[in-house]
Amino acid sequence: MIIVHLINQGEWESSRGEPSLFSESISQFGFVHCCLPEQVPGVLKKWFTQQENVIAIEIDSDRLDVPLAFENLEGGEEQFPHIYGLVKQNAIIKWYPVVI
Repeated sequence: MIIVHLINQGEWESSRGEPSLFSESISQFGFVHCCLPEQVPGVLKKWFTQQENVIAIEIDSDRLDVPLAFENLEGGEEQFPHIYGLVKQNAIIKWYPVVI
């Protein structure tokens, strides 16, 4: 399954030569916030309207070697994928800038 992590371009560029993707999300919350491809427009609208240079990173969940959970920690009905650990570069299959 393809899941998407939205990240600031600077964070993405600093992770590109590393063995794993680093996201502030894992430091702050203990997991990497992700969404399904069809959830991207809503996530962008809710959380990224004031940001520029946002990168969408597509991750193949079958390549993860850390736990993946679908949950909504804010109590909503819509479930979002959360990756509980570092995402190795080989799980990243595609990345591209998004327009907000």
